[in-house]
Amino acid sequence: QHTNNMKKQIVKAKVKGTTYEIVCNEGACLKWRRGEVAWNKVVLADGIWTNSEKGDKISDADIERLFDTKSQKEAMQQIAKNGTIQFTVAERKEMVAQKRKEIINLVIKSYVDPKTKLPHPAIRIDNALTKIKARINSDDPAAQQLKELDHKLHDVLPLTRLVKIT
Repeated sequence: QHTNNMKKQIVKAKVKGTTYEIVCNEGACLKWRRGEVAWNKVVLADGIWTNSEKGDKISDADIERLFDTKSQKEAMQQIAKNGTIQFTVAERKEMVAQKRKEIINLVIKSYVDPKTKLPHPAIRIDNALTKIKARINSDDPAAQQLKELDHKLHDVLPLTRLVKIT
C-alpha cells in the first residue's frame, strides 16, 4: 500500500487488454517526459497495479510477461512514457490556459486588423474567443484549433490573414 501524505497522480496504460497503473508524485510524470526531473523524483510507490487504491499489485512474472523485461523500473517507465496521466483539475485548467495563450499569440502573428493593418491586442482576441465560446483542447495543436475557429473568429473580429497557418 502506498502513502497518502504526498499528493499522488495515477498514470494508466493498457497492455495486452488490461489497464495497469503506477503511482507518481503529482506533476512529476509530465516533467519526467520533458526531461526536467530524474526518475527517482517521479515514483511515489514502487510497483505496478491493476488497482492501486485496492493495492492489487502485479507479480514479477506478470511484469516479465507483459512488459518484456525483468526490470520493474523499465516496466514502470514504459507506463510513465506511454500511459495516460490522470491530471488534477488545476493542472488541466493550467494546460488549457497555456494552449489558449498559444492560440492568441498565433492570431497576433497571423492576422491584422484590416482597418489599422496592425495586430489586434491580445485582450481583444481573448474576448473574441470567449464571445464565440471557443472550446480549447490542451492536447490538440494551436494551429489546428485556430483553423477550426477561423470562420467563427471572423464573425466577431475583423481579420486579414498575413500568413498561412500550418
